[in-house]
Amino acid sequence: MCFTVSVEQRAKKAIREYVKTHDGVQLEIDFNEDFFLVSGFAHPRLPIIKQGKIELSEWGLIPSFAYSEEMARDIREKTLNARSDTIHEKQSYKSSIKDQRAILVVDGFFEWMHQGGKKIPYYIFPKDN
Repeated sequence: MCFTVSVEQRAKKAIREYVKTHDGVQLEIDFNEDFFLVSGFAHPRLPIIKQGKIELSEWGLIPSFAYSEEMARDIREKTLNARSDTIHEKQSYKSSIKDQRAILVVDGFFEWMHQGGKKIPYYIFPKDN
């Protein structure tokens, strides 16, 4: 997951369509709440599709081996992005990738391009909006 995402009208519309086309899905979101451009490090509550319902949840990984709140917080700060080539090998992700998956509904996300020593935000979103 990228560190900075946007959640706007398109994401809300996609959630409504998902609910209409999937029988039994519960919508546990107050759409009057403002959504925005957020940093993953802030661990905001965002719409997540998981296990037959859509709810507002914080995203971030807290692996089962975290034995204290301090350790959990530290690991969560370091596990916002998983690499596809190592996700099945790293202890932090190994069991979660198989059993605890979810979809984070966003309009797009930012990656950073490096040009001449500068970091430039590059917004990535679906071609068809």
